[in-house]
Amino acid sequence: MKRLLSILIGALAAGVVGYIKSGDEPTATGVALAFAIPIAIIAVGLPGFRSLVPAAGFAVLMLLFGPAERTEGSNILTDWAFLWMCFTVAALLVTGWLVVSRRRKASKIQ
Repeated sequence: MKRLLSILIGALAAGVVGYIKSGDEPTATGVALAFAIPIAIIAVGLPGFRSLVPAAGFAVLMLLFGPAERTEGSNILTDWAFLWMCFTVAALLVTGWLVVSRRRKASKIQ
């Protein structure tokens, strides 16, 4: 339940940042749904509310590096695609590293 709540809070923060950066609701909804994926990947590796810290970090980085305005003729999420790919790859690497390190610790104990 804590993981689900932290994913929802992170997606809400991503939506707020999307709304601040773009100013329209469809973009904010798309950004919230898209950036919920890397937040959910991080939530797999971190127990409880600990996934809120990376979600907050994602929101701050989105605020800093997200597109300030849509380029003319682009899709709603096209401008956010590079940042989304970076966050997703980082989330996969961190989650994989956490899972491997936990398995190594568990095998050393036995």
